[in-house]
Parts: sequence; structure tokens; C-alpha cells
Amino acid sequence: MRSLRVAIALTLLALPACAVYDAVKDLVTLSSAISKEFGSQADVNVSAGKRLTVTLKNSDAANLPAADREHFARLVALFAVAHYPKIDSVDTVAVGFKSERGALGVKVTTSSTPYAWTVRELRAMTDSLPASPDSTKK
Repeated sequence: MRSLRVAIALTLLALPACAVYDAVKDLVTLSSAISKEFGSQADVNVSAGKRLTVTLKNSDAANLPAADREHFARLVALFAVAHYPKIDSVDTVAVGFKSERGALGVKVTTSSTPYAWTVRELRAMTDSLPASPDSTKK
């Protein structure tokens, strides 16, 4: 009987760890997918359980004119909405840029204020996009 109680207690302790593992795994998977799709390292995190933030490190897009940079950030946010399995638990997707340069042991980091959209706005943008020509073929 004692061993059964110990086994149950250990199982109950392991459940939250599994949930944390799944959450981290989803963020790492999203980070890798964004990095592959957009060609620069992506740091992804969820803060307060409601804001998904993607920070692109040393992205060439950070040097684009403001309107083009915002368009690029929106594409990243739309990609996140389409590929993050827990997107329904998030209210806002933010995208920012971070530049790290260094020489002689000195590291200089600059970052921009992230662009942010609600998940609802991003889904509305996706719904208003025309269907791709391939999607109409049967």
C-alpha cells in the first residue's frame, strides 16, 4: 500500500513537469521553424501566458525601411499563428529585432520595440488573403 501511494505521488509530481516540457518543446519547434523560414535566429517566448514574442536576431530585415520592416514582422507573426499549436492560449503576437555585434570582448546589443497584433487581427488578415492558385486545383 505504501509503494502504491509513493507511485501515485510521483506520478502527480511528474504531470506538471510533462506540461512544462510540452510547452517548451512547442516553443523550440516554433523557433526552429521561424529560423528556417525567415533565415535568421528566432528567440520565442510566452510572457504572462498571453503574449507570444518572437525576436529575430541579426536579421537583415531589421535594416529595411519602416513599412517593409513592419510587413516582414507581420509575415513572421502570421507564420507564428499558423504554426504554434497553443496559439488559442495567446492574445497577442509581438515581433521584434535584435542586433548583437562585438569586437575585442565588447558586445553591443540593440533591439527595436516589437510590432504587435492580436491573434484575432492576424487571423482576420489570414482570412482576407486570396487563396493560392494551387489550392483551387482538384
